[in-house]
Amino acid sequence: LYIGLLSEYQTNMTDSSGQVFYKFRSSTFATGQNLKHFENAGTSHAITVQIPQRKPDVVVAFKTYSNQNLMYRLTGDFNNVHIEQKLASKLGYEKPILHGLAFLGIAARCVLKTYGGNDADAFKAMNVRFSKPVIPGQTLETEMWLQPGINFSRVIFQTRCKETGQLCITNAFMEIHKDKLTMPSKF
Repeated sequence: LYIGLLSEYQTNMTDSSGQVFYKFRSSTFATGQNLKHFENAGTSHAITVQIPQRKPDVVVAFKTYSNQNLMYRLTGDFNNVHIEQKLASKLGYEKPILHGLAFLGIAARCVLKTYGGNDADAFKAMNVRFSKPVIPGQTLETEMWLQPGINFSRVIFQTRCKETGQLCITNAFMEIHKDKLTMPSKF
């Protein structure tokens, strides 16, 4: 049982006329002893994704680089938990951890390459939950289940660290525009 504060927020990307092109929804879970008690402040927009009760249709593995955390500092995330062993140990990690953006990008590319022909125009929407940290150099396995739809197809996925067996991305899907859906020919 975790005790803490969950905050959700949404950012819209619009043009000069106000037309919404993208909606970014995000949530943060903060733990700590000094959090004040809050009453329910609204309705959650979190989506629960059910994993199909069958083997994945496709599994794609990707080995991260041992220095990938250093490269991802170029994104502007300068949190030292990604590079300092002392801080990583203090926070309970065996080594500095990989940026979430890094392993999100890996999982998203695995799905888009498999079911969208690696075409950015195939992408419609995505939802993920970061579940566990990843250590640079570990191998990520993205397990995918296709659910065809009328206007778009949804690919349910989860990403597992091969070395630990733990899921690092859960509650995840990517929607692919139906006219851009590609079927993998080899696994």
